[in-house]
Amino acid sequence: MAVQETSEHINAPVTITIDVDQLLRAWSSQGYDEPGERLIDLISGTLARQLKGDVQKAVVEAVTREAQQQVGAIVTEVIEGTIQTTNGFGESTGKTTTLRERIVAEATEQLKRKVNGRGELDRHSGVPYIEHVARQAAKDALNNELKQAIAQAVTDVKASVTQLVTAELGARITAAVIR
Repeated sequence: MAVQETSEHINAPVTITIDVDQLLRAWSSQGYDEPGERLIDLISGTLARQLKGDVQKAVVEAVTREAQQQVGAIVTEVIEGTIQTTNGFGESTGKTTTLRERIVAEATEQLKRKVNGRGELDRHSGVPYIEHVARQAAKDALNNELKQAIAQAVTDVKASVTQLVTAELGARITAAVIR
């Protein structure tokens, strides 16, 4: 037996499935005082367990959907709207900007900040952070290339030395045998 019910407020379908054979086995194995009394208890217990899970799931989904819609609207408003800039004391500077412009300005400021050779803040004698990052990337790439070139050179030298030693030994052995 299956019952389909839709609530007007949540608008989520709820399907209730009752395994009649299992229900009758449980009813007949436990006995009953009044015909049908225990069967009604078993049916209501089964319905309550299924409804509880389905209702909880439907409520969570509805609340999540509503929260996403409201948060989405707020985020859109904040990103597209203007904001009033303030000084370090929280006083208005009279300038307005958008969040997008502010994010770009902050990112640019961070890329221009002065850092030392380790990438740590150094306002007096450092280089711009973007330059530090570029130098570090170039240095890492060069080190990697040098390591590969050195490894190849070592392999080549070993092969050459082995070939020269083999040729020299072969020549000396041949000369000694022929004498």
